[in-house]
Parts: sequence; structure tokens; C-alpha cells
Amino acid sequence: MLDKFPKDSDNCFIVYKNQEMTYKNFYTSYMSLAKKMLNLTNKKICVISDNQLTIILLMFSIWSIKSIFICLDYQSKTLENKLKASKPDIIIVDSDIELNFDTNCYQIVKYDEIKNRTDFSSQIIDIHESDISTICFTSGSTSRSKCIQRRHFTNNITYDGYRNFFNDENTIITNFHVSSSSFQGLICIVISNELALHLVDDKNYNDVDGYIIKHDIDILYTNPSYLTNFLKFSKCNLKYIFLIGEVLTKKICSHLFANNANVKIVNQYGISECGIITRYVIDYNEFKNEIKGVSIPIGNKIHNDINISINKNNQILINLKYFNEYNDGSTNSFVEHEDKKYFNTGDFGEFIESKLYLRGRKSIKINDNKFYCEELESHIINQFFRKQINLDCFIVDFFDKNSNKLQYCLYFTSTDICINKFTDEIFKILDKHLMPYWIVKLDKIPYLENGKVDRLKFPQPVQQNIVTNIISDKFNDFSTYGIKNIVINIIKKYINEYFDESLTFSENGLDSLNLIFLEQLIIKKT
Repeated sequence: MLDKFPKDSDNCFIVYKNQEMTYKNFYTSYMSLAKKMLNLTNKKICVISDNQLTIILLMFSIWSIKSIFICLDYQSKTLENKLKASKPDIIIVDSDIELNFDTNCYQIVKYDEIKNRTDFSSQIIDIHESDISTICFTSGSTSRSKCIQRRHFTNNITYDGYRNFFNDENTIITNFHVSSSSFQGLICIVISNELALHLVDDKNYNDVDGYIIKHDIDILYTNPSYLTNFLKFSKCNLKYIFLIGEVLTKKICSHLFANNANVKIVNQYGISECGIITRYVIDYNEFKNEIKGVSIPIGNKIHNDINISINKNNQILINLKYFNEYNDGSTNSFVEHEDKKYFNTGDFGEFIESKLYLRGRKSIKINDNKFYCEELESHIINQFFRKQINLDCFIVDFFDKNSNKLQYCLYFTSTDICINKFTDEIFKILDKHLMPYWIVKLDKIPYLENGKVDRLKFPQPVQQNIVTNIISDKFNDFSTYGIKNIVINIIKKYINEYFDESLTFSENGLDSLNLIFLEQLIIKKT
């Protein structure tokens, strides 16, 4: 029941923009709203809002809904396609939002009406006994449908696809086994760029201490891109920084560890320089049947919220409420079994000492460095979003004619971000081995009928219309990579041998080359 939630946790607070709310007040707001919600157990809901606090309150309130699609970016050009694909029964919209497409075929409910209406059912859903809900939504940093995350939840509240709130025993995320009995402290959850800026005091910045955190926070949850707002802070009582989502690069780590030697920095989700971070999922002994050494049938469910399947390489796949059967085979994210195609999230699992671990999504391994495309995409997107620049970014792997795996980056934006500027920006935030070998600016994003991005229609790197580049003023930095004295003619010879089609050189010889690609090429050929 709802009384499982902590009611008096004044040592926890949530910040939204410039407003602070204790967990006690947050709980009160949640209770008030929850008692007014309709009984929508078998309904499919879409929530359209640019107010993150609205989203959180709704997530607390709607436990019985079959599935809920939440969109923070209501101006997304693909929103209409997403609605057509998901076919929601009800759309909940912030009162101040005007939708720019035909909504006659949908039942529209304004958020303020939910709070004010008196005919809502007073039934309180038992969280522990109700069906597990499926939440799928986009973060406010991107409009692309691929960013949609579907995650299951039980007692944990989820946001942006990551379990970064509290469970029903008032403990920090169970992944870290930090209980209220062994740790008491102030918790802050940074879920937007505005919140990160609110935590630091710009007026008290100095070269010695850096930014001063205005609150005595013990535990901080944040994305690495938000953390760049106060990389230099040192005067604080932080005990833990839990990084959620995105790729964690050395350029960020160097600042974190240099200025926060006493802070334990944990990468909760995604990758670090050490590789994949495992996350505990479920105890192997809880399975009714002996699974070890036996092929797991496609679609075998565990506790009704996790699907297990085996792909053609006999790898265990963990599908968190994302096990849907499709008729089209237009993407390569499908598992074939008995003449049927099943969608696969790319989450891999592994049994270790009778426990099943989630090993992460589909990864790319280049030059012995493994990373997740989606984490890298999110990292790049959020870096631009911090500067109020909306763009879509896609990282794709491909093989050259010598069967060497490389990666290239495609991006789409309605702004005037040219390839040179885009390259310059990601050059500042990405480690050398994460830099894409090719960078392409898309004129438009190819979509499937169901609103998903059709990656198979992306242009290939060997095509002539692909533009590759490197900022010419970085020529002086070439000594860092040991290739400053390479003769242009030799480079040109290697380039022509490396690909089927010749690459053209501009007048200064290097404008059309990608720096990292060039470095790897010279190392490989010499």
C-alpha cells in the first residue's frame, strides 16, 4: 500500500529549478494526486509535458496503468508518429501546452483537470500486488524515438529509465545496498541541467576551492554531462557521487578525481574506462526449473517483468518488459525463433555464482576498447543540450574492406551546427578511442512506420556524398598523436589503399580528414 513509502524523510529533498521540496512535502503532494487518479488499469496513457516535476508526480501516482508514454519534448517532429504507433487511450497534457497536430482522434485531458476533478476514483492501488507497469518515455534532451527507454519497476521509482529514487524501505538504490540503518544523510537527485546549476554558488567561485555547493549534500545522483557544471567544486561534504547514464570519459574522470579525492564516485549505469559495469538482476535459485546447460525458450518470463531469450550466438538476452512481436524485419534488432521475429533490447545477461547479471546493451569493440553506442549518443546529445542546442545523434559501426571495425557518427539538427563545429565540440569531451572515424550531417532522419528510426537507411561511409573533416586549426596539435611530420603524399597513398574510393584533399591537404581516423590509419599501416 501507499503507507510503504516513507512519510517523514526530511533528510531527503528534491530540487526542481529554483524550488526545493522535502520528501515529506513531496509525499503529501503524491498522496493528494494519487487519490484523484482514475482507475486506468487497462488503459494506455500518453503524458505530454515540459515540466519535469509534473512527470515525477504522475509517475508516483499512476501505478496501475498498463503502459504510459511520457514525452518532455512536446515540440518533437516525431511525436505525432509516436502517438500513431503507441495508440494511447488517453493523452494527459500540461495546461499551457498547445499541440501542433490533429488531436481529434484522441481523448485529451489537461493536467490541471486531473488535480481539480472530484469524480476520480479514490481507490488506492496496492503497489506490490498490482501488475508491473511499463513506462516508456523520452528525456527532454532529444526528440528522437530511439531515445525511448522502457524499464520495469516494482518498488523503485524510475526516471529517465534509471532507478535513481528510493525503494519502499527508505534505502538508497538497492544496487548499492546502502540502507537507512547504516547510512543517514542528505540525498540530492539531479535530473536536469537547471538543477545542477542551482546546486552551485557562482558568486563564491575562486581558483583555489572552485565552485561551492550550497547544500550539505552527502549523496549526489547525476549524469556526467550535468556534472560538468561544477567539476571544480571541492568544499562540500559529499560522500558518494552516483553517475547515472551516458559514457564516462577520462576527460571527465580526471576532473572528478583530481578535485574530489575523498568522494567515492560510482558509475551506476553504462560503461567506464574499465569496461562493462554489471548490475544485479535476480537470484538464479529463484527459478523453478534448472536452467544451467538447458536452452531457455524464447519468451520465458521471470516474475512477469523480465523476459529471457537466447540469440543465435547462444547468448542470454534480458528483455525488461520489451518483448514484443513485430511483423516487419526492417531493423537488425530482432531475434528469430520458429519463424517469428522478436524485438531485442540488446541487454545481455550472464550467470555467475547462481546469480543472473545484466551485462549491458549491444556494444562496439574497437582496438580493444568496448563502448555502448547508445551511451555515447546520449553523452553527445546532453553536451549540446546543456548549451540549449537540440540535435539527434547516432553512432553506427561498420567494417572497412579489410574487415576492420570502425564507427561513424551521424547527427541531425535544425540549427546551423556545421560539421566543423560539431567535430570541435565532441573533440573536447570524448576520449581519443571514442572519437568517431566519420562524421555525417543528415538532411533528415529516416523513420519506420511505427515511428522508430530506420538505421538501415543511414548513408554508408564509403559513399561520395559523405563529408568527413577535422578542424584545420588543430594541425598544431598533431604532434600529440605523433603524426605531425608525416608527408602528405604518403598519407594520401595510404588513404587510397585503405578504401575502395579515393578521398579528396583540400588545398592545405588535411581539411577533409578525421584526426582520429588518420591516427589509427597511420599506426595500422606503419
